[in-house]
Amino acid sequence: MTRVLYHPPETMSYVVGLDLAQQSDYTALCVIEQQVWFSSGTLEEYPWQGVTPGWNSPAAIPAYALEHALTQQRAVWQGRPALHVVHLDRWRGVSYVDTVARVVNLLNGPPLRGRVALVLDQTGVGAAVSDLFYDRLPELGEVPIVPVTITGGERQHGFSVPKKDLVSAIQVALGTERLKIAGRLEHAATLRKELENFKIKVNLRGHEQFEAWRERDHDDLVLATALAVWWRDWYFGDNYSGIDAGRMRPLEPTRKDRYR
Repeated sequence: MTRVLYHPPETMSYVVGLDLAQQSDYTALCVIEQQVWFSSGTLEEYPWQGVTPGWNSPAAIPAYALEHALTQQRAVWQGRPALHVVHLDRWRGVSYVDTVARVVNLLNGPPLRGRVALVLDQTGVGAAVSDLFYDRLPELGEVPIVPVTITGGERQHGFSVPKKDLVSAIQVALGTERLKIAGRLEHAATLRKELENFKIKVNLRGHEQFEAWRERDHDDLVLATALAVWWRDWYFGDNYSGIDAGRMRPLEPTRKDRYR
């Protein structure tokens, strides 16, 4: 199969992290929402209703204001944006075909459609399962699908990511209080508990934790969240706006993958 790995759209505001597990274990999904910066100068020129100076939720502002902020606004963003966990889900005992359908429905719905990237862990299930998502690309549109193989096995399609990079990404996001979890979410308490346990285990085990994580611990929601946070920060760097696209990391094609 020839894979087409799209670059994110300029108005991308969401990243979905998906921890694909064996059918007897939990598959977990996390949606993070990247907050959007508006300068006082921009809002003096364009006094959009519902938009305030500083960070704003992309779901709470008009589409034309979001597009302006990400593609035309010249003001420098004030640091890396806050990342809000706005959706969590986990399930098991479901076929991979049904799992793909479930995720595709989410990606196709508001407010994600046209503003999202999907980052999935294919370490335990192999490239064949992630290929099922590529089969659905015609109905998804130009959604970036990023298959990740966590270091420890042979490289397949997509990215090979050391566990320590995922651990570091979520540690930094938590330590700087960039990562926020909406209390209304059904699995919010489970994720918070996993994160607390995770922080304790990292502190106690140190570097050993990089090898132990996920093999003998059931941190499925943490891993889904870490995938989304890591990729967002790896790809976009310190700041992000559409007019600053030249600073984004390039996606490099492999022999079997084709990128646009």
